[in-house]
Amino acid sequence: MSEITKFSDIEVPSLYEGTERIRFRDLVGKEIIVKDVTFLLGDFGEYAVFEFQFLGDEKRYSTSTGAKIVMFRLRNLHSTGKLPAQGKVVKEGRHYDII
Repeated sequence: MSEITKFSDIEVPSLYEGTERIRFRDLVGKEIIVKDVTFLLGDFGEYAVFEFQFLGDEKRYSTSTGAKIVMFRLRNLHSTGKLPAQGKVVKEGRHYDII
């Protein structure tokens, strides 16, 4: 009888492998440089996963967000080839932005 494959035997590709994951909400008030972005479709709609660095730090990080204003800015920068781009993550009420 052949051996049964385990789900844990299947390697799942990771976006931005080698980066430390940080929750987007923990970036509020921080200056970052967005290096690359990937747009994905999830159960709750479209969202972005992006690689970034903190200003003055060479370490690579990644995060994800579905915030509409941030998505708009990321899509514009990506489609016009203007990455990397620098900005500060802010939150006003329930709305996030990168300015």
